[in-house]
Amino acid sequence: MIELPGYQITSFLIFGVRTSIYRGIRELDQKPIIVKALNSDYPTLEEIARLRQEYIILENVACPGIIKPYGLEKYENGYALILEDIGGKSLSRVVRRKYSLTKYLPIAIAIADTLEELHKMPIIHKDIKPSNIIIDEGTGEVRLTDFSIASRLAFTNATPGQVGEGDRNLKGTLAYMSPEQTGRMNRSIDYRTDFYSLG
Repeated sequence: MIELPGYQITSFLIFGVRTSIYRGIRELDQKPIIVKALNSDYPTLEEIARLRQEYIILENVACPGIIKPYGLEKYENGYALILEDIGGKSLSRVVRRKYSLTKYLPIAIAIADTLEELHKMPIIHKDIKPSNIIIDEGTGEVRLTDFSIASRLAFTNATPGQVGEGDRNLKGTLAYMSPEQTGRMNRSIDYRTDFYSLG
């Protein structure tokens, strides 16, 4: 577990390729929090920039359907992103159980509404997948998280030929990625890439 002054880390949630996710409490006001910290002891400038970009995008977005940021704290040789905790689980964990259409449809509508609001700003998420959708089954709240590769542009371009086995330039999750995001199509990436991934 990590140690972060001003925060009490209570549990470990996920170990990812570049980051790890923890659950905890902010000591100042006892608010539940999620901490996203870089894994590397010596993170690259790109990894630090991604975390800072995520914080900046989230800090400037007034949309009820996204996880809110509380702060970006210095942690060892990098940073830790402090986020609100709605007490939910990722959609990837929730859908392991069978859902009826009446239970699934409000979730899908909430995600589509959130994407519509983001696209008006204009922000493209570029990594819509079940593990980036948080659901609190008790309250019915649905939130979108992980804006590490999001763009503040109306459209962007992917570099042709980016996708390949072991390619480190690929940004996003291949299983949910739109064809234009792979760079193998002569098309710009716009808001439709998020809806493709959601589908």
